Amino acid sequence: PRAVVHTMELDPGAQPPAVQLLNGNVPSLSILDATGQPWPIVDIAYGGAFDVKAPEAGGHVIRISPLKEYARGNMSVRLQKLATPLTFVLD
Repeated sequence: PRAVVHTMELDPGAQPPAVQLLNGNVPSLSILDATGQPWPIVDIAYGGAFDVKAPEAGGHVIRISPLKEYARGNMSVRLQKLATPLTFVLD
């Protein structure tokens, strides 16, 4: 396992970060604010052959599992008090 920290760009036209996944593994995606505090997730939508487990109410951790050996898609995450959704490439 490895931990990767990525600062999101919210500007129009910014490239969404890619979340690299491996079939048979369940990575966790933790959403934190600039101070390192958990940022509550309001809603998640995704496309592709993935099993995505949303956090409990007020939670900040998403678990993602690919359902195929080679899967590609994307995910949109709305955060509490943030108008712009975060977008990720799932690969």
